[in-house]
Amino acid sequence: MSDTHEKEESASSESPTAAALGPLHGLLADEALRAGAGVDPGRLDADDPLVFGVTIAALLTAAVAATLIPALRASRIDPTRALRYE
Repeated sequence: MSDTHEKEESASSESPTAAALGPLHGLLADEALRAGAGVDPGRLDADDPLVFGVTIAALLTAAVAATLIPALRASRIDPTRALRYE
């Protein structure tokens, strides 16, 4: 079995796992907010500047992580070697 085929299988098996873990993380964050901070996420006011700022910071952090991690991985690969496999 080729190295490229193994990587494709690995990537295809990671997607369902990530999709299953997303809602689980959301539920855990909800419980942490309720227990730790005494906040009910269902009653947060979207017009509150603190809520708005925290939401923007969380989304920006997720966007940077989603782009930075694959970019760092790709930067470790020799371009001529990567192009040979295409």
